[in-house]
Amino acid sequence: YAGSLSNCTLTGNWAHDNGGGAAWATLKNCVLSGNVASNGGGTKGGALIQCTVSGNSASCHGGGSYDSRLYDCTLSGNSAFSNGGGSAYGSLVNCTNRGNTAGYNGGGVFDAALTNCTILGNTAGRDGGGTFWNKLTACAITSNQAIGGVGGGSFESACNGCTFTANRSWVGGGAYNAVLHDCVLSGNAATNDGGGNFFGTLNNCLLTNNQAYNGGGSSYSTLINCTITVNRASYGGGAYRDTLSNCTLMGNTASIGGGSFLGTLRDCTITANRATAWGGGSCSSVCDGCTFTANISSSNGGGAAYSQLTNCILAGNLATNEGGGAYYDSLYNCRLVSNSAYHGGGAAHGTLFQCHLSGNFARRDGGAMAYAFARYCTLASNGAASSGGGSLYEYLDTCKLFGNTATVYGGGSYLSNLSNCTVAGNSAGAASGGAHGGDSINCIVYFNTAPASANWVNVTFQYSCTMPLPGGPGNITNEPRLMALAAGNFHLRSDSPCINHGNNGFATGAVDLDGKRRLVGGTVDMGAYEYQGYWGWSSAITNGLTNY
Repeated sequence: YAGSLSNCTLTGNWAHDNGGGAAWATLKNCVLSGNVASNGGGTKGGALIQCTVSGNSASCHGGGSYDSRLYDCTLSGNSAFSNGGGSAYGSLVNCTNRGNTAGYNGGGVFDAALTNCTILGNTAGRDGGGTFWNKLTACAITSNQAIGGVGGGSFESACNGCTFTANRSWVGGGAYNAVLHDCVLSGNAATNDGGGNFFGTLNNCLLTNNQAYNGGGSSYSTLINCTITVNRASYGGGAYRDTLSNCTLMGNTASIGGGSFLGTLRDCTITANRATAWGGGSCSSVCDGCTFTANISSSNGGGAAYSQLTNCILAGNLATNEGGGAYYDSLYNCRLVSNSAYHGGGAAHGTLFQCHLSGNFARRDGGAMAYAFARYCTLASNGAASSGGGSLYEYLDTCKLFGNTATVYGGGSYLSNLSNCTVAGNSAGAASGGAHGGDSINCIVYFNTAPASANWVNVTFQYSCTMPLPGGPGNITNEPRLMALAAGNFHLRSDSPCINHGNNGFATGAVDLDGKRRLVGGTVDMGAYEYQGYWGWSSAITNGLTNY
């Protein structure tokens, strides 16, 4: 009790209360083994320097040590009936805590401060196989297990610069409800949620090669500036129900949501993830300012599925069936570029608002998109191996379709309904370079090419400009006089016959494709762009404003 000992062995001792081997003593180069107490089977309080603490047991807390300060020590094979198989409370510096067990919490360490320690192969009957309620700095937490609870590596701990490797539990294989900074979580596994982490806050961390049923990398957590790569799960290969900011999700796999499932993502990069069902990059998530590249779905939604996307880029994603870029998504101000699918190379189903789709390809129909609703969108230079280079079975309002191609029919659109759109410069290999089937109201369908019926086949027109003249009210065949067809500038020249020749009843929006006033001269113009010239100046003068 108290005092100082050096180069001693304390073994087989017993204390009714605290410190089976020693209490409040300073020990250096000592061995404590086979000692027993209620708390601190090996030692209670004091300081241990370069000591070995092994095979001790506590009927309550701290099999090896209790409320002690340990430096350069090894704690192995100790056990506690309740908490802290290796150590409870106190502090550990440059220590190894290996193969200890706790009946309840903290197989390795319970409620202590650790610096530059190794926590290896410890087991807890409930929570925190490696550590429970600890502050850890520059520690390695490896191959620990929480058998009946959560947090295989650590439970509710604050960790800075630590590594979590090959830990196991039911939930939170690596860590549970932890605050992690600059940490690496690798090769951890959870039976249910959060292979790497569950319900925590992570900043500037790497999560790799973890696995779980939900959230291979992380679940129910907040992640900032993290990299989540090569994790696996059934749902949310990288992340499940997480909030992520400025993160990278790469190379993760899942049945649904290869990168993320049911998450909220802002300014993230989602690349080369894979799903066997829906959402190679993300599924059922809310994404703002994110970039989706080279994600793959073996079914639908190569980039994203059933998600809400704002200010996002989807490029080079692939779906085996529908929606190379997006599937059943709501997209606002997004760019879909060079995606591919069987139907709907860029997008399938869902809604698109102020989006730009270019270079997408359908191995069958609907190069840019299929079965969707689009408003204020541009479809340019998309292609389809069969029909509908731009769109398939769509409703498009105030959109521009330019430079799209189809091998068979409908270079611009196929079986789609168009209002207030401009369809020009598209081509088809057989017929209907502009539009095939569907309705066209307040539209310009002109300057398209095909071996037969260059502009349209089987389209019902009203108040539109096209060649040859179709039946229906308000249609004209005069050249629309666009500003610069070859350059894709489809604004109306001042002498265009399309000015003031549409029908106001079908002008559904308050603005045109440029976001400018839709009704300038009293009657809506044909096409996607409202002429702002003379009438714009007149309105500006009337309102006392200057219109530039």
